[in-house]
Amino acid sequence: MRTKLLLICGILSSVLYMAMNVFIAGQWEDYSSRTMTVSELSAVGAPTRALWVPWGFVYTLLTAAFGWGVRVAVPGNRRLRIAGGFLVAYGITGLAWPLFPMHLREVLAAGGGTWSDTMHIIFTSFTVLLMMLAMGFGAAALGKAFRIYTILTMVLLATFGALTSEEAPALDVNGPTPWIGVFERVNIGVFLLWVIVLAVVLLPRSSRAGDQDKLIAIKLFHTAVWVFMNVVIFYVLYAVLVDRIDLWMWIGLAVIGVECLVLVLFKMACPLTLVARRYSSSQLPNFDIYLPLWLAKYNKHIYGIILVGILAGLAWRLS
Repeated sequence: MRTKLLLICGILSSVLYMAMNVFIAGQWEDYSSRTMTVSELSAVGAPTRALWVPWGFVYTLLTAAFGWGVRVAVPGNRRLRIAGGFLVAYGITGLAWPLFPMHLREVLAAGGGTWSDTMHIIFTSFTVLLMMLAMGFGAAALGKAFRIYTILTMVLLATFGALTSEEAPALDVNGPTPWIGVFERVNIGVFLLWVIVLAVVLLPRSSRAGDQDKLIAIKLFHTAVWVFMNVVIFYVLYAVLVDRIDLWMWIGLAVIGVECLVLVLFKMACPLTLVARRYSSSQLPNFDIYLPLWLAKYNKHIYGIILVGILAGLAWRLS
């Protein structure tokens, strides 16, 4: 049970970091998730620094706990223990991030950069190295499907890392960085998703897996997806309500569209529900997800109404 709780910390850490990027960024009126980096949310003088730092501590502690869970999940798997060790190091290293914040780009352009900015860049490089090492050993430790998925994730990390690096020098001169926020968030997002997938893969293996263990893993993953989709839906709703029709609103709407398409293709059933059905004969609406019975029962009705409201509001804003 303790190992399962540690692995669940990985899912929670990724969901938390996604939420931080949406809700904390929303507290800075002039912040743009498309043109500004995540580090600027915790920069010296940033209005969101006081919010980001404590939640960042929670994220790093959850990640370190997850790393320890990975270490002990499958006894005898040396490569997995090494991967877990790198994840623990990644989490512990994150505790030092507040000591080396960057300065706002206006300050950097005026020559106000200090050793803290240099250390911030070094820390960034070091944490990326830890991420890649953890992923590499994790891929070698598990099956072919997970290995292929991890390789694709690492390719995305390298690609969007290079794109981020191309625009990064403009920060020092307060130059234009039109897509740096998007490139960096794709990088972060694929790693957060990898952590969730690793947790789901390991949960059934953390003990002698029976149907109940597999069902728990599916329920956890399904709940994490549900939370993520709620973040997307309510961001889009917020954007429509305050007339903030930006790139992220359209990306969010596209994500919702993909989810609707998947539901249509699977005859209005979530694919995860169909997988969970293999391990349970329960007819309860929430047998495959950690939601209250009433919410699981009327989930599609509630969000269907919200989606209609979003589309109506968007049509009105664009008219």
